[in-house]
Amino acid sequence: AVETISVSGMGVNSVDWAPHGHLGQNVSGSIQRIVTGSCDNAVRVFVRDANQQQSQQQQQQQQQPQQQEPGAQWVQDGDSIVGHKDWVRSVAWAPTTGLPCNAIASSSEDGTAQIHTQKAAGGKWESRVLNNFEVPVWTVNWSLTGNILAVAAGTSDISLWKENLEGQWERVSKVDEGAAAIAARQTS
Repeated sequence: AVETISVSGMGVNSVDWAPHGHLGQNVSGSIQRIVTGSCDNAVRVFVRDANQQQSQQQQQQQQQPQQQEPGAQWVQDGDSIVGHKDWVRSVAWAPTTGLPCNAIASSSEDGTAQIHTQKAAGGKWESRVLNNFEVPVWTVNWSLTGNILAVAAGTSDISLWKENLEGQWERVSKVDEGAAAIAARQTS
């Protein structure tokens, strides 16, 4: 059966799955989460529990068959994460390798990239601005280990960001810096 999730009347620009082992997932892996970024400037997390859905369907079949609206098994998990002032263009759920929390990055046409963290399953998401790039930020993507975030804004470079021991995010490099250094050495 085709499943749909009603997110926003204005449209969805980006979607990403929560990684296996995310905070709040059960041992069987039946709980799935996705994150969306929308044209109404919001980031939303949705949850689906396959075991719960199967139990509900069995109960319904035993009683009376009822019509279930498409996407009813996916529900919004908590409040919308509101912080961007323009369309959210990209969302990325960080891999859970060693992270003690759920972490989502988002980017927006408002010129910002933001990091959203959840320290307990079902808890409130805390947001902070990674940087104001002063141009639209088109996409964000985590490294395989989840400790470096790549950000592509409306410029010709990609910046890489890492959280320091004090919990502050700092730019560790620009992707084009290495190429420029190599070119400079080759010409000298």
